Amino acid sequence: MNASKDLESGGTGFSNPWKNFPQRSRLHACRAPAVALSWAQVKTTLPANSIEEDKMEADSRKTILRRWHALHQGEGLKHAMRVCRILWALGFIACLATIACVLLGLHPIFPTLISAVMGWLVAESNALRTRLSQWPVMESYINWDRVQSDLNVEIKYISNQRT
Repeated sequence: MNASKDLESGGTGFSNPWKNFPQRSRLHACRAPAVALSWAQVKTTLPANSIEEDKMEADSRKTILRRWHALHQGEGLKHAMRVCRILWALGFIACLATIACVLLGLHPIFPTLISAVMGWLVAESNALRTRLSQWPVMESYINWDRVQSDLNVEIKYISNQRT
């Protein structure tokens, strides 16, 4: 019956199942603010879990300080040079494996994947070698007394937590 009335009035013959629902709630009627906020303003208005954020920031700071301290003492430099040599050797082996795959006529995916790994290994080796060459200059700008005091505070804090 409703379909025939709808057809007589020029409709499609189908009734709208959503006609009994309200069009929009008040929640949807809200509009976005006209002024855009910067990220700093948004960050200050959002509730933050400051304890976890501070802990993560302190952990990353302590990690960097420990690395600097290890490089300053000498064992970090030895380790970095050893890793650099290992990366270079693995890159060279990957280069030889790529050449072997091409000469043996293997499927093109094999030399492609091996050469991608080789490129990553060579890039990491070069980046580490560059950082090692820049270390003596960077070392002269670091306040070692402050680094040592921050590391000592961490050691005291950890020993107090364990007891």
